Amino acid sequence: MTTIGSNQSGNTSISRVELAIYAGAIVVAAAIYGSIYFKRAPTPTAPQVFEPLTGVAEPLTNQLAVLDIRHQLWLVDPTTGHRERLTRDGEYCELPSWSPDDAYLAYINGASEGRHGINIISPSNHTEYQVLKPQGFNPYFLNWSPDGHFLAYSASFGERVRFCAVLGLVDKSPSFELSRGPSVYWQWSPDSRSILWNQSGELNLTTVKNWDRKKKLTPSFDAFTTPAWGKETGSFVYARGAEGPPSLILGRDPGQSGRYLYTADFRLTMTTSRDRARLAILEMQRKPRSRVPGPIAIVSLDEERPTVHFPIEAYAFFWSPNHRYLAALTRHVDPDPNRTAIHSLVPPDTVEASQACWWILDTETGDMTPLIQFVPTHNFMGAANRVSQIQSAHNIWSPDGTQIVLGALEADRHTSTIWLVAVSGEEAPRSLGDGSIATWTWH
Repeated sequence: MTTIGSNQSGNTSISRVELAIYAGAIVVAAAIYGSIYFKRAPTPTAPQVFEPLTGVAEPLTNQLAVLDIRHQLWLVDPTTGHRERLTRDGEYCELPSWSPDDAYLAYINGASEGRHGINIISPSNHTEYQVLKPQGFNPYFLNWSPDGHFLAYSASFGERVRFCAVLGLVDKSPSFELSRGPSVYWQWSPDSRSILWNQSGELNLTTVKNWDRKKKLTPSFDAFTTPAWGKETGSFVYARGAEGPPSLILGRDPGQSGRYLYTADFRLTMTTSRDRARLAILEMQRKPRSRVPGPIAIVSLDEERPTVHFPIEAYAFFWSPNHRYLAALTRHVDPDPNRTAIHSLVPPDTVEASQACWWILDTETGDMTPLIQFVPTHNFMGAANRVSQIQSAHNIWSPDGTQIVLGALEADRHTSTIWLVAVSGEEAPRSLGDGSIATWTWH
């Protein structure tokens, strides 16, 4: 047998045949390990629409999409309480979002071995589309374009990769990856032709027509602020000053001077009213060892009204359909111990730290009313983290602006109930049964 060599004691070293066997074993082992590894952790690919929306779906009015504690999706009539199940056994749904015309519901579907895709269903005829098959990454935020032709989403791939992508839902609408890397904060333009987005303090503009070419607008944007479109065509609000307190500017070109709106002490988030005439600004206060939600300011974008300030530590807020009121969520009722919420759904012996309160803020008079105290569900609090982007994806207001919907944990901390609450405070909250999160149609 031919050997590679021998030592002085006469022991033979590894033969060429043995070496070939060992090498082959290493290659086979590497192939097996690699196939297992990459099967478990595939590289995210550019998005595709596997089933574009076809046919005609009937828009609905005054309906609720409710996610129950088993993560099944239901259509609920808020007037009668009638329930109709929309999803099948085995599906695990998250974050339902109505299309702008209320004809479709988009939701994240985790039915396939812990991997998540995106489905769209027409509640009027139960036609279902799988627009994104599970691919090993997890979408966690959905946002329709105003014309309903596109669906943008954020996704994570473990701890290594995050990206934002856009799905074209109708014929000849492109699907594309917007950006990869750190978190992206974006807003669709009112005409659905472009996306204004912030990533790591860099403000960019991407048009759907030329999606592969982004336009860099400014490198000095606050890294954690979602930009907002103004009332006039092509105008937008951005935060200037990445190194110091952010100042909000309304303009068309960050390279030129615009209209100064507001300066925050530390950090802020913002969102416009549905008519884009007013801007709600939520500050974050920097305190020792903590960052506390700060006051809310209302700024007019058409210079017709003075700034209104609300001294309230809010975590989230939602504009009413008539653009006048804000429903604001806080972790407490009021610093004044003699003031209590009009209603309470808090179970006995619930620790104060887990409680929250919805307030109704009148942006014209400055009045603040603590409406209802309750224990929010984890599903809602997770979605409310991005208050500026959830405005166009989730709706707690009834179309007529007289009620809000909420999910409240019960005493056992495992079950939860959907409640309707009149914003006037004059009627007792009404239960709609089991559910952890609910979103109202826009119309």
